[in-house]
Amino acid sequence: MQSCPNCGSNEVGKIGTGQYFCRDCCVEMSELEGGLVIHQVEEDGSLSPIDEWS
Repeated sequence: MQSCPNCGSNEVGKIGTGQYFCRDCCVEMSELEGGLVIHQVEEDGSLSPIDEWS
């Protein structure tokens, strides 16, 4: 992944197979068949889905 689809930043790192994290807007992205799911990282460390990108 070259840039964050949420904020456009290039500060995206790979954290697992098909999983990425944006250091600028603090979202986690997961590649799924047919699209991308973006999660907001909450204060307690849990993830809340933001939107689905295809």
